Amino acid sequence: MSEKKPKEQIIFNDQYLVIKKIGQGGFGIVWEAFDFSLKNFVVIKELLEDFAETRFIEMFYKEALIAKNLIHDNIVRVQHFWKGDNGSYYIVMDYVVGRDLGHLLKKCAEKQMKLPWELSVFICGSMLKALDYANRLAKDVTTGKPYGIVYRDASPGNVMIFFDGNVKLSDFGIAKTAEELGRKSKQRIITGKYAYMSPEQIHGDSDIDHRSDIYSVGIVLYEMLSNLQLYKGTSDAIHKQVTEGKIDLKPLEDMQVPHELIEIALKALEKDREKRYQTALEMFRDLRRLLKFKETEELSAELAAFTSKVMAEELEGEDTLLDWVRQINLQDVKSDKDVKRIYCRDFIMGDQSAPEQPAQPPVTSGDAEAPKDTVSLEVKSSDPAPAAPPVKVRVPERKKAPAPAAVAEHKVEERGKTVFEEVGDWLAKKFKVYKKRMLRISIAVAIAAVLFMAADTFMQITPLGKNIYAHLYPPDVVITTVPGGARVSLQTRDGKYILSNADSVYPVELRKVIPQSYVLTAEKEGYKPFERVIKIEEKGAGSKTAQRINIVFEFVLNINSDPSGADVFIDGNKFGVTPWKGDLVAGEHTVKLMLSGYENLGSEAKESHEGQCSLDFTRATDSEIFSGIDKVYWKYDITSESGVKTFNLAGALFKRYNITSSPNGASVYVNDEPQRRAMTPAVIPFKNGEYSLRLTDANGRYEETRRTLKVDKESDNKVFVVMNRWLKVKVGIKDEPGKPVGATVKITGTGNSFSAEKKITSDKPVRFALPRGKFKIVFDAGKEYKLLTFKNFEIGETGELAGHMEYSDTTLKVIVKETATQKPIGDAYLWMRGQIAGKTDSSGFWENTVICGTGTIRIVAKGYAEKTLDYNVIPGAKEDNSLLVSLDPELPAALPRPSSPVSSGNANNKRDEVVVPGRAGGSIRYIENPVTNKPVISDTNPDRSRVVIICPNCKKEYPAGSRKLRFCINCGKPLKWE
Repeated sequence: MSEKKPKEQIIFNDQYLVIKKIGQGGFGIVWEAFDFSLKNFVVIKELLEDFAETRFIEMFYKEALIAKNLIHDNIVRVQHFWKGDNGSYYIVMDYVVGRDLGHLLKKCAEKQMKLPWELSVFICGSMLKALDYANRLAKDVTTGKPYGIVYRDASPGNVMIFFDGNVKLSDFGIAKTAEELGRKSKQRIITGKYAYMSPEQIHGDSDIDHRSDIYSVGIVLYEMLSNLQLYKGTSDAIHKQVTEGKIDLKPLEDMQVPHELIEIALKALEKDREKRYQTALEMFRDLRRLLKFKETEELSAELAAFTSKVMAEELEGEDTLLDWVRQINLQDVKSDKDVKRIYCRDFIMGDQSAPEQPAQPPVTSGDAEAPKDTVSLEVKSSDPAPAAPPVKVRVPERKKAPAPAAVAEHKVEERGKTVFEEVGDWLAKKFKVYKKRMLRISIAVAIAAVLFMAADTFMQITPLGKNIYAHLYPPDVVITTVPGGARVSLQTRDGKYILSNADSVYPVELRKVIPQSYVLTAEKEGYKPFERVIKIEEKGAGSKTAQRINIVFEFVLNINSDPSGADVFIDGNKFGVTPWKGDLVAGEHTVKLMLSGYENLGSEAKESHEGQCSLDFTRATDSEIFSGIDKVYWKYDITSESGVKTFNLAGALFKRYNITSSPNGASVYVNDEPQRRAMTPAVIPFKNGEYSLRLTDANGRYEETRRTLKVDKESDNKVFVVMNRWLKVKVGIKDEPGKPVGATVKITGTGNSFSAEKKITSDKPVRFALPRGKFKIVFDAGKEYKLLTFKNFEIGETGELAGHMEYSDTTLKVIVKETATQKPIGDAYLWMRGQIAGKTDSSGFWENTVICGTGTIRIVAKGYAEKTLDYNVIPGAKEDNSLLVSLDPELPAALPRPSSPVSSGNANNKRDEVVVPGRAGGSIRYIENPVTNKPVISDTNPDRSRVVIICPNCKKEYPAGSRKLRFCINCGKPLKWE
């Protein structure tokens, strides 16, 4: 831990002890300190002296002010803003027991670990919640107005990942409130990290808003998903990429990121902010839907487990630091003359009453003895395990202002030995007591080490001892085997063993061997026995070079392929076709299979790639021998015959298939595997055989499509799948949405053979999976409703179709009779919907087709009183609707009008019957209608022009109520009305 300790030991306000220096940025230094009052760690950020100008102090103060008033689970909290007695400014904030996101991504890259996309979404969601709170919800407590904060610095370095799985946003140094953004500025000042700026921010626009932060969050999301930096290079290069460049989606597709998540990232990274998410909350909701039913606590626990695995060293360092802090006593620290004290008070911007140099304790005699330009710090521990090794450093000493007498006296009285002095005194005493004993132990250990080295050299216990012995006494003969671990024997021609069953795990060394011919044998389980006559040469005088004999075993390799007939290449040389079996010498070999119509399978050199096949028969175990094969395409087993192993190797040849779909972006599943293989367009390798492909649309707009793929030598490696689009069909009654209705929906293709039919009700819509093209769609709800037909229908963006049924037309029959005599009245005109619908024939009968429902009919006949009445045509009637109307003759004005026998009891109304057959048979409804009070023309002075008009051509008479009639119904000639 010594490398993490600060250059000087500092305590603030006799409460906060600096433990280590976390880092130093462009404006200040960041310290980690321990709060003895609340027993927890804090971070103290110091503004550098070089920036102790008003504008930087204001920026520093603004960061503390904003963060102090932002109280949210995903924002690092600020506790104090101080001004010290040394003239420096400090921010005290919560300590993050963890690391920033940038560090986490760097560790993932180093360890080749992928941050799961679910955790990336969780981290991004936490950022969005913090940004949404700062922009929309956080308010100024004095005015009650929202801050409207634009963060302007969303980057991995400002996203803090806690070891317990929490995520917080920090560093609001360049954040701006809505009020600040609203002020006009002549200068275009660009602040933030170039690689994480939005196009409007990098351009220096003065009207940026919270949507700029959404763009930055999109960059962070992209980098978490791909573990690659989106924008990199020089400032000019990044500027061009941000403002003009396109987003490369290939890294996300290679990581098999869900298609919906890619769409969310692309929307956040729109160059035009009007096309981006308009609020952080909107983007958060889209991300949250991807996590489905996972709770925040569950995701937090997963993030904690992942960070603990990736940053195990950092987590261990935190525990070690905590153990060291537990040993410190505050009173000892206060009394330590080498610990630098700084006294601070909360600073208020613009407060002139605050003294520039607050009081500080006087310098003691111990301080005076130390050099004026340095501070010496020595940390010692009473624990035998050196949790905190001593550190001595030299740093500039600041000049101290004189303190008031009362304060100085108080400080002198409470000084005593610090914890470091106490520990140092204790160690000094112990060293004097155990000095001789430690010296004796050290000497004894050294002697034992020398004796062991000597024994090891001659007894060759360890590899080190063997090497030393071989160097001192070079062997005459060195025998090695490939692979090692064989039993080696050496005998003379007459059968005398010089060496018997020696293990060749290590090279076998022979000394003082008589130069002559010998029989060398070696046996290793599974390999062919080795036997050879060798001749050991006489060693030259003064020669230290040993005669080396290398035994290489032979083995049997059997290679098969699916399909068979593939060319077999071993170490780049063709040996035959599969199935192939032969003898090879032990060593490192590569195997490659080639067959027309398939991809080459195997290796020509020792390398890592898909389908690789490298065999290493220098290894001792079978698993080590075959460790260099791609087990997706290669399988091995070992058989034995007469004690000799046969190494069987089988390769599954494969073809790469280009799979595309309409639309693209479909997820491809193979043989009902739970994990998708890819998203279209995709290139997927398939081994020989038959497969079931399943293509799905994550948005649910297209029907799941299945295809059978047969992989063989002749099959086409291009697969195109047209997915059927879902059409949701609903039905209802026009102008009566609440009334239930049922119908049969029939869909037939226009130009294709598609045909489907389903029953549907207004409360249960149905879905049809339709191929590409145009269709004829017919809604049939029975006789009660008109057929509803859609011709040349194409599915739109919504994928929905609503059928609004209209009631069918029906026949209305009207019979007009004289009330008293029941005599049919001919040539009676019927007015409906403001125009003449026709007239009755000589039998008083009229019929025509009318729209179902209610209406008004007016009957005008020559010599009879005009009558207006309402009718109600019941829809769905199985018989025709009929209406019987009785008219009274017109009487002179002097005579009273007799009441109709039908309307007895009410002189002002006539009662007409309407026969309306229903579904279950006939029914009769009676409608009361007021009698129209027509003017009565006197017989003595009749005004015929007000009663009728005569056609000048055919002399046909028309009643005065027909004034809207422009042409004669009988001959078609124009009528002239007076």
